[in-house]
Amino acid sequence: MTTVDAPKTRKRWPIVLAVVLVVVIGALFGAFFIADAVARDTGERLVAQKFAEKLNAQDGADVDADDIDVTIGGASVIAQYLSGTFESVQVDADDIALDGAPLNVSIQANGVPTDLSKPVQTVSGAVAFDQAGLDALLAKNGTDADITLGDGTVSYTASQTFIGIPLSFTLTAVPSTTEDSLVFTPQSGELAAGSTSIDISGLIDTVLADNTVSFCIADQIPAGVTLTGAAVSSDSVTVGFAAKDLVIADLAQTGTCS
Repeated sequence: MTTVDAPKTRKRWPIVLAVVLVVVIGALFGAFFIADAVARDTGERLVAQKFAEKLNAQDGADVDADDIDVTIGGASVIAQYLSGTFESVQVDADDIALDGAPLNVSIQANGVPTDLSKPVQTVSGAVAFDQAGLDALLAKNGTDADITLGDGTVSYTASQTFIGIPLSFTLTAVPSTTEDSLVFTPQSGELAAGSTSIDISGLIDTVLADNTVSFCIADQIPAGVTLTGAAVSSDSVTVGFAAKDLVIADLAQTGTCS
């Protein structure tokens, strides 16, 4: 009697298992990225809301969270959170009002801990305001100079008495900063139209030295930061600032002017 061997059945379960594992891992991988995207969006919205709340807690502030854009940098937000540190957080707020002065604020924080009581590695940023914002800041600080923005410089008038004759000068100044103030230092000047035509060569240095304009803007920027310089254009003034080891919970707390 002839014996016929039964056909061998291929063991398919390893292949099936491999396929299942690939599908499961792929699904989990996709779910992770979906979850990560949700976590990033939620985190960015929460930062914007908290930032607006902090600013609005101050007198004269009118800030809407919808006007604040937050970007959490780096790869996975979930992985960064689990590590205890976010690579970077960028905050941009346009046309916010502090004490009636419209401002644009940009803040870049690097090495941001998830524990808000711990310091951020580095913080840098800038605050910018237009002619109306500059006028509001000047009025707020009790500075009566009528400053006009120009390309890299500003101009304003000053008065000086020379041998009993009142003279009016048009001064051109450049911007700079101290620890907490914006400063406009005159570099050149000339008699304003209509002034008496006399030789002022011996007077101009005195006029320039006596008419530097300086006013505090510490209450317009985060407390604990240092001003790093200023630049002007025909439509805005931009002031930079930076800090190290600043607690992120304090970023929305502005400084004070004495």
